[in-house]
Amino acid sequence: MKHGVVRLILSLSLSFLDIYPAFSAQPPTNEEIVQRLSPKIEQLNRKELIELAKAYSALGNSAEAVKTYTAILAIATKSPETLTAIGTEQIKMGKEIEARQTLKTAVEINKKYLPAYRQLIRLYEKRKNKYELRMIYADLVSILGNKPEYITNLCDLTTAEGLFDQAMAYCKFGMELNSTEPKNFVNMAIVLRETGKATEAESHLKS
Repeated sequence: MKHGVVRLILSLSLSFLDIYPAFSAQPPTNEEIVQRLSPKIEQLNRKELIELAKAYSALGNSAEAVKTYTAILAIATKSPETLTAIGTEQIKMGKEIEARQTLKTAVEINKKYLPAYRQLIRLYEKRKNKYELRMIYADLVSILGNKPEYITNLCDLTTAEGLFDQAMAYCKFGMELNSTEPKNFVNMAIVLRETGKATEAESHLKS
């Protein structure tokens, strides 16, 4: 009787795993995904191509990731998500000129696609290009509104560039939007000091 029950339980377990194979194995590794999908890349659908591209990226193979994402563009020609993924891999490869153009194309397709802006910001921060950073944050304010993050960065950048009239306006607005962000107060103090208002600058540093 006991052996019969055990056989029945085993039989039911095997049947369950046949119906629900996801429960019978661990998710494939990135290496396994590449091994399984790369030989038939020309037959893959968009979902499978994305899976393969992400696996290449996770394995640090940006060149193959770019090739695979480019194949996706043949299916979805105007995809800011795919273009941003390509731009991200190009940054990893040190191809900054190509990355900039790719990411700008993504933004042109969808001006509200924030991940593309994030990668452009990453690129310009790496190059310490304050002018381009300021232009990006100004665009973000114009397109997505006066978010505290954008105003604070504009306060910081205009101060660093010596654009004190603009800096004063941005820093003041930044303090109104987020009274706990020290950058706004520190930069306002710098602006006041540089414009001959040292006493007022001290009060902002003590705020």
